[in-house]
Amino acid sequence: MRTRSLGFALLVATIALFGGASHAQTPVSGDITTTTWLNSGSPYRVTGTVTIPPGNTLTIEPGVDVLFDADVQFIVQGSVQAAGTEAQNIRFMNGTAPEWGGIRISGGAASTFQYVQLSGGKAEGTAPSNLGGALMVTGAGTSVNVSNCLFSGNTALHGGAVAFTTGGTGQFTATTFTGNTSTSWGGAVYITSAGAVSFSSCKFEGNTSGTSGGAVAVDQSTGIVTFQSTEFRANHAGSYSGAVELYGASGKVVTSTFTDCLIENNTAASDAMIYGENYSNTTITNCVFRNNIGNSHGAGLELYGANAFATVTGSVFANNTASRGAALSIKWYATLNATNCTFVGNSITETGLGGAVYTYYSTTVNLKNCVVWGNTPNQMYAQSTAINATYSDVQGGWGGTGNIGSDPLFVNAATGDYRLQPASPCIDSGDPTTTDLDGTRADMGALALDPADYPDIIFARGALYTQTWQTGKTVRVKDVVTVDPWDVLTIEPGVDVLFDADVQFIVQGRIAAEGTESDSIRFLPGIAQEWGGLRFVSGDTMSSWFSFVRISGAYANGGVSPDG
Repeated sequence: MRTRSLGFALLVATIALFGGASHAQTPVSGDITTTTWLNSGSPYRVTGTVTIPPGNTLTIEPGVDVLFDADVQFIVQGSVQAAGTEAQNIRFMNGTAPEWGGIRISGGAASTFQYVQLSGGKAEGTAPSNLGGALMVTGAGTSVNVSNCLFSGNTALHGGAVAFTTGGTGQFTATTFTGNTSTSWGGAVYITSAGAVSFSSCKFEGNTSGTSGGAVAVDQSTGIVTFQSTEFRANHAGSYSGAVELYGASGKVVTSTFTDCLIENNTAASDAMIYGENYSNTTITNCVFRNNIGNSHGAGLELYGANAFATVTGSVFANNTASRGAALSIKWYATLNATNCTFVGNSITETGLGGAVYTYYSTTVNLKNCVVWGNTPNQMYAQSTAINATYSDVQGGWGGTGNIGSDPLFVNAATGDYRLQPASPCIDSGDPTTTDLDGTRADMGALALDPADYPDIIFARGALYTQTWQTGKTVRVKDVVTVDPWDVLTIEPGVDVLFDADVQFIVQGRIAAEGTESDSIRFLPGIAQEWGGLRFVSGDTMSSWFSFVRISGAYANGGVSPDG
């Protein structure tokens, strides 16, 4: 994004020396009817309140500076079409005044801001004048489309940079919010009683709220709020929710979605980075929470109250720190459903109260296909309630259907690579009614193994039809394997067949395993201590054959019957 601080300093010096004769500048105030502010007339120096009346449109050309020489508002009752370019931004900023009163949009029309910088705005006084330091959008039908913009160094009571109220809607794309401050809610953005507001590929960095929502606060607003591929970094809340506050009330359910988002290095003086309170419904998909710090409960997601609900899928919670439940804190009747999530390296300061997950008082918490590993001092803790975990890998073990307590074998936990190694016991160990994208039984954890990452490994499970396991390949058996009748499995020299599960290899068709004296074929345990042996059962009437094959570590112990 273009920064013209040096050019602007030279412009000011030129004006001071030559009385402005070398460059046009246009003083503006009062009503502005439909017109275009030209680059040739820049800078436009605001000397009094500007108002665009209903039915009128102000168009602003690329490269225009709007400089405020008076601490006044820029009121839009019609619309603004401010379309800069990457090379020539439009800028709204203070001129000789130390601050300005922000843009105030109402009236039911659509405005556009593209490649616009908005800085130094301050919303003060009584509501709604104290909302949205740089931009406030209010009224049914009033909307803004904001792309490739920068909001920096703005302040307000609520919504340091932007506020939506009374039905206003907005769409933000590739826009950055940095260094904005609110004395109360929403360091960068405040949304209350508004329509739908969306953020795609945006960045919130270094914003601060005095109380809740270091970056964003949604307060009793029924329009859905969506975050797609958006980053929250180094934001801070003076109390709750270092990144996003979601506060609902009866009849005003706050609905929000987070998809492919990063929540990193945020802090809160009290609880949580995303905080769903009371009447809130939150969906989090494929997000990463890492290195966040909450001084009280939860440094990732916290839910509070009987009507607080969240569904979390495919997300990683890593290296967060809090007093209790550093990844998840679920309290007072709230409901959480987490599927295929990874909780790793989180830590708490209160002994034994859930390094990763803490639940308190009559909550509903369901974990499925999750990995909870390497959190300190323990993994999960339920106080006056229960945690229902199934088909999950929990260090130290946890009661529930399909749970295991084995090292998940991350690729490199020390560097934050929480993908599963090919030998991981979490592969194909999730709920058998669920599948990964490759159509196989679901893995445990957020990052399912992608067979394409390991072209020299064959992952075997279920029915095997006629095929060849070629020289140079390693086969990892994850579940019972069956060569179907009339099908032939050919195994070439040098192939290792490693059993990562204690299962049988059932042959109803035929095997042609032909090694060589110098390059034998081997059937042997992988990460499993033993396996169930080869079982030839009725099916194909033709024979199998083996040459230069080593078979070891098999143990027939009354498991699956020879009939499969």
